[in-house]
Amino acid sequence: MTTENTTFLDRFFENSPLRHAPFRLYYGGSIAVAMGYTIQATIAAWLMATLTTSPLMVALVQTASTLPTLLLGLAAGALADIFDRRRIMLTTQCMLIAIAVVIGIADLTGVLGPVALLAGTFMIGLGFTFYMPAQQANVNDMVARSDLPRALALGSVAFNLSRAVGPALAGAIAALLGSGSAFLASAVLFIVMIYAVSGLKRRERAIPGVRDTLLSGINSGLRFARHSPPMRALIGRTFSFSLCASALWALLPVIARD
Repeated sequence: MTTENTTFLDRFFENSPLRHAPFRLYYGGSIAVAMGYTIQATIAAWLMATLTTSPLMVALVQTASTLPTLLLGLAAGALADIFDRRRIMLTTQCMLIAIAVVIGIADLTGVLGPVALLAGTFMIGLGFTFYMPAQQANVNDMVARSDLPRALALGSVAFNLSRAVGPALAGAIAALLGSGSAFLASAVLFIVMIYAVSGLKRRERAIPGVRDTLLSGINSGLRFARHSPPMRALIGRTFSFSLCASALWALLPVIARD
């Protein structure tokens, strides 16, 4: 991007966190990752519906995608505060790219089966579980505290944009080039975040020499949630909504197929 274009964007986003070029690039990378993950999730469910007639197997795609977050979400959040977030994001993106490419090639060559698809979906969910806390927490280090509410709101926009555009894009790619090509397209989108974070500097510790352990980090998070009424309310509402809505998300490919 030229200096003139950068200056124009700085002025255009004068009252937004996007006025900072590094954050614009980082935000673009987060949109790309969310889009790639949504494409992968959409195609995995549809592909399972074409590989087997079992509604249970189709619903297990949703289970495989979200089970890593249920099992390891607390650990992933603690790791984002203990280790270098840049390294976590780079590692998880490389993992997501490798698995998406393997699944895509396996489908294009006709060797992909239902069990292998579930395993690949679980591994992608595992990578995304460790990526998300690091990506979200890293926003705190990239913008001023006064810009933080707007930066977090932009993160919600990115997620909803991916939920709206990703499935349609996944269907278009699958219709034109096949399901395997959609997996390869998601791998390309994951590359954007690698480029976005490759130039970031390592975060300095606020208190040098003091390091939490994984267990103490998890305990701190649980303690905060237990003593925060707004957090408890948010967790309860999210759980009640997701418990009901997940059944619809899991079985929609069966309805679409039939």
